[in-house]
Amino acid sequence: MQQHRALRVISAHHRGLPDSGRASSCSRGLRSRDALTGLLQTQQSVGPAAHELRGLRSFSVAQTSATAPQSRGGKMYRSIVRLTSVVLVSAAVAAASPAFASGEPAKGSVGITAGTLGIGPEAGVALGNSFAVRSNVTFFNLSHDFDSDEIGYSGEARFRSVGLMVDYHVGGSGFFVSAGARLNKNHAHAYATPTTLTEIGDEDYTPTEVGTLHAHADFKPIAPTLSLGYSGHLTKGLKLGIEAGAMFEGALRVKSLTASNNGVDPADLEAERRSLEEDVAKYKVYPILQLTAGYHF
Repeated sequence: MQQHRALRVISAHHRGLPDSGRASSCSRGLRSRDALTGLLQTQQSVGPAAHELRGLRSFSVAQTSATAPQSRGGKMYRSIVRLTSVVLVSAAVAAASPAFASGEPAKGSVGITAGTLGIGPEAGVALGNSFAVRSNVTFFNLSHDFDSDEIGYSGEARFRSVGLMVDYHVGGSGFFVSAGARLNKNHAHAYATPTTLTEIGDEDYTPTEVGTLHAHADFKPIAPTLSLGYSGHLTKGLKLGIEAGAMFEGALRVKSLTASNNGVDPADLEAERRSLEEDVAKYKVYPILQLTAGYHF
């Protein structure tokens, strides 16, 4: 239909021209008619494909909308991984860079440390640009409730230790590995006050006979340590650091268990002490995670 209307327009225009113009116009009209016919045929052949393409595009948009939360989550995860990788690589390059290590060599340091060992002062002596000796004193209290043989205890751990470590700064960089030992004065107390008939050892005791149970425990006096971390180069200035590792203090030793009312057989108290010690014996390695701030001079 569109083709017939176009031909009528071309014919009408052709009749209104002189003979010379008609010949030229006719030639142009034939070319226009051929072009128009080709265009209509192309439109007819491409139409279904274009319609199909529009359908596929709509389906694709719908699929993208349906999976948008997953896509955003994946992009966020990848961004976090990339950012972490960039930070780690930048830190490693900076630590290895000679320009980054520029500065006047330090002879010693003073500062403060805080973390799982507790909080306290720290001091060190630099031995060149790769080795240093550090010492710190830490204090920390922690309360914790637990059960042993169906007796509920309220425990309090008191962390008191003095450490001496030798640090090796890898290649003179800010990254270090450390080995040392701590004078381990960590100890714990636990209390239990039964309110019903309670089995201690092989016998049952009333609350009046028991009163309050008191357990005292400690660790080996010397505990080796291994750690690694970052504290900046051994040059003068303000330094921030982080250290992670382990203290090998061995199992907690329950030294004594007493009953305040003296109504419990000592043999049953000894049996309960051994049972309590077995319950806590699995904790032999204590994690180290410390943050430090200090000045190197």
